[in-house]
Amino acid sequence: MDKLKEVLTGREKNKDIINLNSLNFEDELFSDEDGEYLKQKSYEVALINVKGSLALGKIFKEVFEKLGNSKTGTYEKWITFNGFNKRTALRYRKKFELYQAVSSEKKEQIALMSFELVEKISNGNVEEYIELINNGISNDELKAELKSNFQIENKEIRIAPVNFDLDFKIFKNIENEIENLDETKKIKVEKLLVEIQKILEK
Repeated sequence: MDKLKEVLTGREKNKDIINLNSLNFEDELFSDEDGEYLKQKSYEVALINVKGSLALGKIFKEVFEKLGNSKTGTYEKWITFNGFNKRTALRYRKKFELYQAVSSEKKEQIALMSFELVEKISNGNVEEYIELINNGISNDELKAELKSNFQIENKEIRIAPVNFDLDFKIFKNIENEIENLDETKKIKVEKLLVEIQKILEK
């Protein structure tokens, strides 16, 4: 009985995990006489979707923490058995973890956040982005911030020019040079030359 009460109480607490007014209804679909009805139904669909995503993330996180580190094969088989792949399960987990990490005032923002944006945050400096979210950055501003950081990182990547500090003249009489080596060194040089040949033929 206590367990049932706990479950029902939990549902009640999560009922308004997102607000109707937080959804975007800027579409002519919602402007006619059925608009308010359709808005309500869209809200119900969004609520089910958000709650389901977070619930799945919680489950995947719990199972991963129990099996993932020591029994990765078992975890992945279990995910497949339940109709998911490893990447999808990871995205659910990351969304739930981010939802847990932000302040209570910002949980709705994470609940409505796309998986694509969650994934980009998870691949960056998560603590920094959590701080930005808690300080009031919007999802659109967050996208711009991530895009800006990505462009800066790309500009900082430089491919160093290849400078060969090598005297190629030594290869003019390479056959004679190899003949003067002992058997161990001959074998070693032969292996290196085979590797060089493979690279040049690609």
